Amino acid sequence: MCHGAGGLAAQYSFGARTGASVVMLGVLKILVGLLFGTSIVWLLQVYPTSIFAPMLLYAGYQLSRAARDMTKWNEFAVVLITTVFILWLNTWIGFLAGCVAFIILIPVVRRGKFE
Repeated sequence: MCHGAGGLAAQYSFGARTGASVVMLGVLKILVGLLFGTSIVWLLQVYPTSIFAPMLLYAGYQLSRAARDMTKWNEFAVVLITTVFILWLNTWIGFLAGCVAFIILIPVVRRGKFE
């Protein structure tokens, strides 16, 4: 089960600073799987979905905090293009669009133009 960037951001914000935290989480998940087996599927199905929304909002907030370091228009443009394509089409195309935008827009400013 992958917890992705949102899970890592949440772990970091709650104090996880080393790889040991990820190991501890992995061991805990293995133990839960071994102890509860297939009955854990039922537990996850009856878990209140209303709890997921605040968790996702908090993880999204933690990830969005990186945007406050952006000071140039081209950095914001790369994030905006990536976001639009992710929401419009899918994550893979959004990632590719962001990479292309980065390749095109970032070197322009580094050469001293458009600042």
